[in-house]
Amino acid sequence: MLEEHVAADVAAGRSTAVDVVFSWFSFDVMGDFVFGTSFDMLRDRRWHSVILTLREALGLLGPLSPLPWLVHFGFNMAGFLPSIRNWFAMIAWCRRQMEKRAKQSMGEKDITSDPDVSYSLLDEARKNGFTETDWNWLSGDAVLAIVAGR
Repeated sequence: MLEEHVAADVAAGRSTAVDVVFSWFSFDVMGDFVFGTSFDMLRDRRWHSVILTLREALGLLGPLSPLPWLVHFGFNMAGFLPSIRNWFAMIAWCRRQMEKRAKQSMGEKDITSDPDVSYSLLDEARKNGFTETDWNWLSGDAVLAIVAGR
């Protein structure tokens, strides 16, 4: 898909914004690696809405990471800020994806023949009976894995 994207740009006589194309490629790969499905950004030639949400949320989180107490305070007190709302939207989206993968691994669709990262994470949580703590960890692990594509 990456080659096709660049080849189409060459054929059209336009330059390729490689920073964007490589970002799309890496997030598509991480989506497939984590959830067993791509974000299809290379195919669609546009950013996936959840990745845009993630990028905005990380824009605030990055500069504040040296001050973890301020991050906790801000997340509890300033939920009206778009970046913080986007962070919680990203966490909720990741939780829904992990819940979907849990259903698939329990018989709705057999994912054991082509296991991905979520399969391994869910396997451990399944042993605990999918507690709320497990879901929080699973959501956070999913965000972490997606950000690895950044």
